[in-house]
Amino acid sequence: MNRREAVERAAAQWAKDLIDESGRNRLLYYRNLRLGTLDLTDADPKAVDRLRNGQEVQLSQLFPAPSNGGHLILESEDRTGSSGLNPLAEAIKRVRSVSRKAQENFEEKGVQTLFLGWGMATWTAQSTTATPAAPVLLCPVGLHRRGASETDYDFKLVGEWALNEALLQHLVNEFQVDVSGEDLMDPYGDGEQISPNEEQAIFAALSKRAENVPDFAIAERLIAGNFMYKKMPMVKDIKDNLEALADHDLIAALAGDEAAVDSVRAHSEKQIYPGLPDDMPPSDEFLVLNADSSQSAAINAALAGHSFVLQGPPGTGKSQTISNLITAMMARGKRVLFVAEKRAAIDAVVKRLTAVGLGHFVMDLHGGVPSRRKLAQQLNASLADIRMTPPADQPELHERLQVTRQKLSSYAEALHQEREPWGLSYYQVLSELLSVGGPESSPGAGSPPAMRFSSSALLDLDDATAEQVRGDLRDWADLSEPLRSGRSPWAGAVVSSPEEARDALEECRGLVGELNSRWQAQQSLLAGQLGIGEFGSVADWDGLMPQLLDFTSAAAEVEEALSSDVFDADLDSLAKGLSLAMGSGLE
Repeated sequence: MNRREAVERAAAQWAKDLIDESGRNRLLYYRNLRLGTLDLTDADPKAVDRLRNGQEVQLSQLFPAPSNGGHLILESEDRTGSSGLNPLAEAIKRVRSVSRKAQENFEEKGVQTLFLGWGMATWTAQSTTATPAAPVLLCPVGLHRRGASETDYDFKLVGEWALNEALLQHLVNEFQVDVSGEDLMDPYGDGEQISPNEEQAIFAALSKRAENVPDFAIAERLIAGNFMYKKMPMVKDIKDNLEALADHDLIAALAGDEAAVDSVRAHSEKQIYPGLPDDMPPSDEFLVLNADSSQSAAINAALAGHSFVLQGPPGTGKSQTISNLITAMMARGKRVLFVAEKRAAIDAVVKRLTAVGLGHFVMDLHGGVPSRRKLAQQLNASLADIRMTPPADQPELHERLQVTRQKLSSYAEALHQEREPWGLSYYQVLSELLSVGGPESSPGAGSPPAMRFSSSALLDLDDATAEQVRGDLRDWADLSEPLRSGRSPWAGAVVSSPEEARDALEECRGLVGELNSRWQAQQSLLAGQLGIGEFGSVADWDGLMPQLLDFTSAAAEVEEALSSDVFDADLDSLAKGLSLAMGSGLE
């Protein structure tokens, strides 16, 4: 199977899935619902004519109710109808249900589903047991309640009459009927108003085209209800653009063509330079909203022609990324089609574009096109706004952005650059430090204190220096043990204010001064007794230490040679005795 055949087969299946030709499709198998439909066949003919001619008509005019002394009778005495209500009361109940369903569809899906159907086509089905019944002409209708009590409603056509495309496509698929809605409608203008005579001519032309369809007939009938009509334009596009679909690699790949699959995969495997957002000139970047690195990567991949799925939980910036991508594409002269199933997704993007002054570039078609004239007017207004938009030229702003971006990029580069001698980045070192916790076995133990090191200190931190730091930390731990164990006088001190901290500092300075004075007095006395002179500074100890060691050694020898009684005696008497002994020649 070649590429064209694969796309044709897939397109036929796509169109069939979109149409849903089963009995669930109310565009092909219409039936009256208990409350969800309103049949206007028996409504007041004059009011119906005004409605079909585009005038606003009240529900009470379509179904006039009997009155009693100027008061409406909503429930008849003879219990007419299945619910016992007169035609107006029955119509009000049905219209309430129809209106609420239409409002629900618009709020949740953003589509207009309330239509007026004119004519009902029937035939004998070939592939289902469901009874065919398809409205032939459809026109969007507006329905607004009058007052809070919902006892009356205003009806008005708000679009153009068009043939039921689901019916036409089913006739093509099931019975090979060559029929086109445009061919049947073009002779009668733009479809905004259709007279009864024109309606009969259209029905006759359709019946002639479908003359080979078993038991095909069109009955005169006017109904109002909710019809999901939004997928039919997609079916028409698929049918009318097979050549363009076959030429597109992605569409052909979705259709199963292996060569197209290989082409798409080869293109998507091309890597996007991760530093592109940092290097792109601001004059060539058109992001109107903030974007982080992951969002910029997705935008750059799309601009490069990649096909991909962007997935993320709520609040991660998908709508913001889509808005930025749309503006970037627009700035490059491209046309962008943004589709979404839910109306909320459309509104999220349109709101962002409007907030930055780009709302006039948006042609919102999510709810369908009720009128070609209104579409042309909206397009003309958008083109006029675009012509009035001045070109953006902000060299100073671009220069400031470039400088700021270079600074931020340099910070990121410095954070992740691997450094010697360990081959680790600053980010990796910080990550390791943060992963270090306190001892789990010690209740109440906190995390280790955060310490900052200068870059020069880290560069000088080799094995020898690290070992020296470990020794210093051990010495500090030994010296601080009395304070940590509570044996130090300062262990219970509480400093809770700057004033108390200053008082504690002054107290420490006083103690240091007092201890220093005592030490100076003691060293002066010692120097006098030893006859070695006073110590000028700590550096003088280098020369005095040998003398002190000699004196200490000699004193130890004397202590060892003499008994302890000698040290208990009166030194003055002992010295006098020794002097007399030496003077008499005693040794």
